[in-house]
Amino acid sequence: NNLSVLTAGPIVSDPVKLIDSNTMKKFISNLKESNEFDYVIFDTPPAFGLSDYKIVSKYSDSLIFLISIGHSKRYFIKKTYNDIKNLEVNLLGIIVNLVETDYSRSLNDEIVGYFDWFKKIFI
Repeated sequence: NNLSVLTAGPIVSDPVKLIDSNTMKKFISNLKESNEFDYVIFDTPPAFGLSDYKIVSKYSDSLIFLISIGHSKRYFIKKTYNDIKNLEVNLLGIIVNLVETDYSRSLNDEIVGYFDWFKKIFI
């Protein structure tokens, strides 16, 4: 009862033009002013190489950076993170998914390894 979902709809030839349109700006403004929603969440395509998230961030109060381990190259992660820092948007945090752990090894060693890798990029 307390969840509304609006899907992307059909594929368009120029999605950037659509999300950067005055119609989209007005739509998002209307959502904010309605006080009907506590949160409005936009799920954008992968960040590197596409500008969708940069455009949507103009309308957003905050951003969450999702990284898929094993599918994202370190260079692209670091580049995208630096691009996010240059946006005028609050970075709420980073979510890492697709982390594979080998329970026959020490789980603590696995977590420390990922943490050390992230420290090199983000700290």
